[in-house]
Amino acid sequence: KVRMAMRESGMELDSFNFDPKSIDWEDYFLNVHIPGLLRYAVK
Repeated sequence: KVRMAMRESGMELDSFNFDPKSIDWEDYFLNVHIPGLLRYAVK
């Protein structure tokens, strides 16, 4: 959906200068997402 909206608005994917493939998803979930859930959502 984001890519489609960007194409329709004329924005280029390169304008963000970010490649989501470079994210280490396992590290993100274990060290950022889950601790955040435990701290702020699960009380």
